[in-house]
Amino acid sequence: MSKSKKVDAETAPTQTTFDFEDGAGPVPAHQHPNGDGWVADTATVDKSALIEGDARVFGDARVSGDAWVSGDARVFGDARVFGDAKIDGVRAKRWRVLPVTDPRGYVAYAAKKKGGEWIIRAGCRQFTIAEARQHWGDAYKGSRWTGDQYLAGLDWLEAQS
Repeated sequence: MSKSKKVDAETAPTQTTFDFEDGAGPVPAHQHPNGDGWVADTATVDKSALIEGDARVFGDARVSGDAWVSGDARVFGDARVFGDAKIDGVRAKRWRVLPVTDPRGYVAYAAKKKGGEWIIRAGCRQFTIAEARQHWGDAYKGSRWTGDQYLAGLDWLEAQS
């Protein structure tokens, strides 16, 4: 015969919810241990990532590696933020952060348009993949190393498609 353990209000686990203001109402969530930003239980965030301030990660979003999400940034839907990416005050839904190290501090993002074409944003520029390859290709006027980083990021993006 098994004994049941008595659970009182003080020892019972509590379910925390948070309203991400996405129309779904309060959902199971927790504050990330590295920065105290809110993370829905449906999202995946590495312990090494920093989620701080009013930052929120929800839906099926993933944040991994040493990525930072801070300020009032919202990472949601199927967005992926990884590596050393730093997201501050942007809303990423279907955006992918490219694995690019730019010594100037720029972050490269990509999103698919309805027709399936990728749009790349880096700094103040916006390109299709073909335009981005031309820009960072052999004629690139910046550092060849930086251009090669972006070209490798485009290769990675196309492999994800």
